[in-house]
Amino acid sequence: MPQHFLLSSGARGLSLKQVFAMSDDVARETFAELRWGDKLVQTCPHCGVIRAHRYVKLQKRWRCKECYQPFSVTSGSVFHGHKLPLQTIIAGILIYANAVKGLSALQLSRELDVQYKTAFVLLHKIRESLWKTQNTTPFEGDVEIDAAHVHRYMRPKNKKADRVDRRLEENQNKMKCIVLVIRQRCPAQDDGEEGAMRTRIFVLKSENENDIRAVVEANVKRGSRIFTDEASGYASLGALYPHEVVCHEAEYQSDSGANQNQAESYFARLRRMLMGQIHQYVRKHLDVYANEIAFREDWRRKSNRTFVMDALQKCLQCARSRDWAKYWQGNKRRHDSVMNIPARTLASPAAG
Repeated sequence: MPQHFLLSSGARGLSLKQVFAMSDDVARETFAELRWGDKLVQTCPHCGVIRAHRYVKLQKRWRCKECYQPFSVTSGSVFHGHKLPLQTIIAGILIYANAVKGLSALQLSRELDVQYKTAFVLLHKIRESLWKTQNTTPFEGDVEIDAAHVHRYMRPKNKKADRVDRRLEENQNKMKCIVLVIRQRCPAQDDGEEGAMRTRIFVLKSENENDIRAVVEANVKRGSRIFTDEASGYASLGALYPHEVVCHEAEYQSDSGANQNQAESYFARLRRMLMGQIHQYVRKHLDVYANEIAFREDWRRKSNRTFVMDALQKCLQCARSRDWAKYWQGNKRRHDSVMNIPARTLASPAAG
C-alpha cells in the first residue's frame, strides 16, 4: 500500500530549527509577503494607500508617503503592539499546527519559555482569526450533519441523600449546549486520495428542530443531498433536501453506502481536545475551540508549513482584537455571546 501522507516527508515542510534560524529580516519579509502579497509594496493601515512606502531601517518599519504615519508588518493586525519577536510568533503557530489534537496554553508557555498569560492570549488570537476568516459560502453536493452535547455531565453528590434528579431541567448543567457540525464531502482526487473536506460549526442552546432547520437552510444549498442520524431534530429536513438517514442503533453505514462518518470523525477529535488538552473551558469560548478542530480536520492532508503560513496570513488579515487586547489589565469581556444564535450562529461568523 502507498505511504500515508502524514508519514511522508511532504507533511514536514517546516521545523522549529528552521524557524529559529531565521534572521529578523527574513522573518519580517515573510510577514510582509503574507500580509501584502509583495514585500516591496505595502498597504498603509492608517489611510489605506497601496504603494512602496519609505522604509526606516533603524526603526524597522515604514512611513507612509501620504499620511506620514509609521507602521510595521503587524500594525493594525491581531499582533498589533506585540512584544514577542516575529520568529517566536511563527514558532508558536508551528507548535500549534503540529499539535493535531489541540494545544494547551500551559504547554505552549513551556515550549516558548513565555508566561502563561502570553501563551494563552497568543492561542486565542490565532483561534479568533481562524473563526473570523472562515469560508462562509453555502455547502452543496453531499453534506453530512451531526450534533453533540457539551457541558452535559455533572458529577453527582457524594451522599445519596444529597443527589437530585438530573433529568429535570432545573437540575441540569446551566452551561449545557450542543455543537452542530456541517461537513461537505469533496470528490476523490485523480490519484485516489481522499478529497479535502469543508467544515463549519454552530453552537446552539439545544437540539431544537427549528434552530437546526434554520441553520441548515441558511448554509446548505437546495438540491444538496444530506446525511444525518435518526435524531428527531433532523426530521423536517426531508421536506427541503434529499435526506438519507443512518440508524446508528442498527448500523453505522447502510447497504447503500449512506453514512456520516466524517461528521463523527470531527466530534472524535473535538472530544479529545476538550478532554485531553483544554480541560477547563467556558461556554463563551466554545465556538473558537470547535472551529479550531474544523480547521484542523480540513487541513489534515496539508503540510505543516502550509498550515502555518495560512494561519499566519489569516492572523495578519484580521484587525486588532478587542477581546484579547490588554488582557492582563482586566479587559476580558467579549462583546458577543456565543449563545446569541441570531448574531453568531445563523449569521456569517465573519460578522461576529
